Parts: sequence; C-alpha cells; structure tokens
Amino acid sequence: MSSFEFSYDRESDILFLSEKGAMSKGAIEWGDLILDFDYQKKLVGIQIMNAVDFLAEMADMPRDSIEKMLSRLEHCEVESRQHRNTWIIKVILVSKLNEQMRIPLSAPSLTTHSPALGFA
Repeated sequence: MSSFEFSYDRESDILFLSEKGAMSKGAIEWGDLILDFDYQKKLVGIQIMNAVDFLAEMADMPRDSIEKMLSRLEHCEVESRQHRNTWIIKVILVSKLNEQMRIPLSAPSLTTHSPALGFA
C-alpha cells in the first residue's frame, strides 16, 4: 500500500487522491472515476466525481456519514495491480477520528489486449 495525498472539493463534490510528486502521462475515465497513470503505467492518481454518492454506494453507508468522514479525512492509502485486463484497486480512507472506509475498485486495463479480439 502506498500513502496518497488527498483533497476534497466539497463544492464540486470531487475527491482527489494522488501519489506525492508523481506526474500523470494519461488517464482512463470510467464512470465517476478518473484514473491517472505515469510513464511506467503505474497508478498515480484517482479522481472520484460525485464522491459522496459514489462512496456511499461503494461503502454501503449513509450520505451524511460520508460527508462527515470526507470533512475529517486524515490519511489515504492505495494499492493497485493488474489482473488480466482489469485494474484491481484498494483505497483505504482514514478520518481524524480513526474511522476507516475501505473502497474496492476495478477498471478496465487499456494496456493489455483482450483475448477475445484474437477471434475477431
């Protein structure tokens, strides 16, 4: 797991997570997620649009609990790996009150060719 920096824009309802000092080369947009990658195809950033609704759905928590946690966010860790044609991502958010939210994410990998295309 890597520590990521974070910021939450309450007005736009966007949660930004980024690896300190990392530079993005490209991104994948997948619904309310934007995943940023560096030159080595390593995940270096995540943007979660409509963060309150998205996190409430993913964590199965009430919206007001998510809003409170985002306002008290203190620490963020991210682990990512590729499995076949999919990015498997684990995000752990920790509040100042030591509340934890574990968010499992997945997104298609655009760097690996699909075996199904071999038959096309």
